[in-house]
Amino acid sequence: MTITAQHPATPLVGDPLLLARARVDAALDQLAAAVAEHLSGGVDPRGGAGWARRVEARVAAVRLVALGEAERRGAARAKGALGTAAWLSGQGVAPGVARRDVALAGALTDPDHEGTRDRLASGGLTPEQAIVITRAKDALSDGVTLEQRARFEADLLEAAPSCTPHQLETAARRAAARVDPAGSGDLERLERAARARREFTITRRGDRFVLGGQLDPEGAAYVSAALGPLSAPRPSSVDGPDPRTYARRMGDALVDLARRHLSAGDLPETGGLPTQVIVTMTLDQLQASRDTDDAAELTGGTVQVPISAARARRLACDARVLPAVLGGASVVLDLGANRRTASRAQRIALALRDQGCTAPFCDKPATWCEAHHLIPWQVSPRTDLNNLALVCDAHHDLLHHDGWTITLKKGKAIWHPPPRSEPPPEPPPDEPPRTPT
Repeated sequence: MTITAQHPATPLVGDPLLLARARVDAALDQLAAAVAEHLSGGVDPRGGAGWARRVEARVAAVRLVALGEAERRGAARAKGALGTAAWLSGQGVAPGVARRDVALAGALTDPDHEGTRDRLASGGLTPEQAIVITRAKDALSDGVTLEQRARFEADLLEAAPSCTPHQLETAARRAAARVDPAGSGDLERLERAARARREFTITRRGDRFVLGGQLDPEGAAYVSAALGPLSAPRPSSVDGPDPRTYARRMGDALVDLARRHLSAGDLPETGGLPTQVIVTMTLDQLQASRDTDDAAELTGGTVQVPISAARARRLACDARVLPAVLGGASVVLDLGANRRTASRAQRIALALRDQGCTAPFCDKPATWCEAHHLIPWQVSPRTDLNNLALVCDAHHDLLHHDGWTITLKKGKAIWHPPPRSEPPPEPPPDEPPRTPT
């Protein structure tokens, strides 16, 4: 293998910095050729890879020094950029990486981080590890002495060679808990703050649902422990090893975990409804030997999507899914139970029929709704589907206090505004007093 130098020779005169850069470029060309020839002989490549990583760290240290000076001078504005990070993004660097590099460059100009800067310059630290150490040291409170700060940094530098950035961050938190228990090492305060930032969303994008969010360490530990055994690769079979990626196995494990809990039946009710996945289909779809053009429906929580009849028939065999078969009039059931509140079966039927709050332009799901009596219970003590409709809390107030009413027409709730009341007639004007004659 032959590699041709990509850098023209530079006269050994002029600016020392340009001269040094030219020599580095020439040396890298020679190095690439030598490595290729060396490895072709079957030599273990790990030594070369480790050495190259240390060189990368040393070059990164040089780059960060230049970035720090560019930031201090505001040099990026001379090129029309709003800042150094914006200028880096214009050079093809991802915005998040650009901001991270500029922040690290600024931190390394602080004399308090001299030890970290020197270790990075010698190749004994990666930029990612340097970020962890500088952030952790900057977070120490004023109650930590200079000697303690120096020891804190030295301990992390000593641990760094055998730690990933995440492991080093854990070591930094443990060290902060020892040296700064009332400040950045206040684990109880950090835990409360991390728990407050828990979030999880399910967003529909076309035919997919995208999950997003973040967890605190405790929450992540619970989720990881629960998904771990469920996400293990399947044993090898005649078809070979499990072809699923780690991400696919974790996705399957999350669904499996939810299915197991639904099957156990120990989840709390929501809005009077049992926690249940429901598949709705017609009797014809259930009995058909092949798929039909009409879509069935799958409902679970706030997710409601059409599915094929074939898929609906398969789900109807799953003990963890409740099949709801509709008759010709789309009737699920009609119970004339003489009771004030809707039964569980009636709540399920209402959710299937009304699909949520029946008020116009309201998108509240069925699990957030209440069963409203169309004819008040005091007038007609009937609790059956023909006298019930789902309404959210706000629209329930509208029905009870503002005079709105609901009627059912072919299973569809029709809302009627309160009747218009004519204003009372104005009193006749007072007659002027009569003058005595």
